[in-house]
Amino acid sequence: MLKLLIDTCVWIDLAKDRHQHQYLRALDMMVKEGTVTVILPPLVREEFAKNKDTIRERNTASISGALRRAKEVIDQHGQGDGKAEALDQLHFVDQRLPLLGDLTGITAFVELMLAAATPIPVSDGAKLRAVDRGLQKKAPFHSKKNSVADAILVEAFAELVSADKTEDRFGFVTHNKNDFSLPNGDIRKHHPDFDSVFTAPKARYFATLKDALLTAESAVLDDLNDDFEEHSEQPRPTDEIVELIGELLDKVWYNRHKFREEQVEAGEIELKPYTGKYDPNSIDPKIWEGAIASAKRLEQKYGLDELGPWDDFEWGMLNGKLSALRWIFGEDWETTLDT
Repeated sequence: MLKLLIDTCVWIDLAKDRHQHQYLRALDMMVKEGTVTVILPPLVREEFAKNKDTIRERNTASISGALRRAKEVIDQHGQGDGKAEALDQLHFVDQRLPLLGDLTGITAFVELMLAAATPIPVSDGAKLRAVDRGLQKKAPFHSKKNSVADAILVEAFAELVSADKTEDRFGFVTHNKNDFSLPNGDIRKHHPDFDSVFTAPKARYFATLKDALLTAESAVLDDLNDDFEEHSEQPRPTDEIVELIGELLDKVWYNRHKFREEQVEAGEIELKPYTGKYDPNSIDPKIWEGAIASAKRLEQKYGLDELGPWDDFEWGMLNGKLSALRWIFGEDWETTLDT
């Protein structure tokens, strides 16, 4: 039996990305088959519940984008009497999307899986060990983020593994590479501070659900391996790439805003009305108020944990991803580096 503790970020990412829905269904089949069990601390279900509205909104926006592209194709290339009716039907569905709610049903599907999972308690001992990690600045506290919830999850997992005397195997699945993976290295490997937790083959660390499922002794894999391979070669639609570019631009802007905020607080940049002449050492108070408001909107949209601060490696990855995606859309490399 393979017992998986799947971090909240994984459930959220899988629900938002239609390319990965097949992994959720494969997991569901393995659970019903009896080869995999999902173990669930209460914190995971609570955090997913807080994010499900955002997931629905994003999925609705993705479907709306697909409908928009379909309308453009039909409008440009459609012929015959059915063209007008097809456009009307697509427009009708697009207008009703906000009322249809979880159109794909994936959010409800995840909630059913969470409800059927095996709950595990979070003991006071696990909480204390999480605090101790923080005091010693051990992962996941090695960065500057508040990682209490992550530390509690991994300590609850470690406690469960330690108490188990069966032949069962355990897996911890997370997409939170910054807190859990090897720093500046192979994200499939755990941070050295977790060496005592992930003692293969009893307990293993996974950076994707797919990697975890491939270790299960399941007949489901016989039918899914080819699908996994075929799926990995499918390109992402344009609207998903555009959305990611927007997110990366937001994060780059936010980082630069926080740097300027430090300069303002230190008196290196003065707040004074714009005189009509550019001054790198001053900023108009009204413009600064607008920047602060914009930063707060981004904090509400993404959450502070997703907005840095970044070390040099993470900052390079962030800008590298942005440059690569903009280059795909036809910009020159020199232009893409100007963010």
